[in-house]
Amino acid sequence: VLDDQPELPVPSKSLKAPPVSCFTYLKGLLQACWGPLVGDQLPGDPPNRLKTQDARNPGKTKAVSQSADIDIKRVKEVKDKIPGATINDVLLTLVTMTLQEYFKKYEPSTLKQKV
Repeated sequence: VLDDQPELPVPSKSLKAPPVSCFTYLKGLLQACWGPLVGDQLPGDPPNRLKTQDARNPGKTKAVSQSADIDIKRVKEVKDKIPGATINDVLLTLVTMTLQEYFKKYEPSTLKQKV
């Protein structure tokens, strides 16, 4: 049994990549130039209380906020009641709902903006 040589698969013909056309190079060049030249000129997101006034010069002030601990057992209970849900799904939903409530309370116009 040990003297038998294993049967190896016969390699098939190698497939060559299709030739690259000049349009492919032109597309790559345009995509490379788009971000630095045009992307910076597009309007940014509308300002709100959670954003810095000048994103290019954020300053040195910092803000920290903290909430009460979230019991992982409670998160798992919610996850188990929703078929196919994960803990991450539950936590992201919680963050989304918290941000919606924040904007409803402090900046309701933010929720009506079209992005």
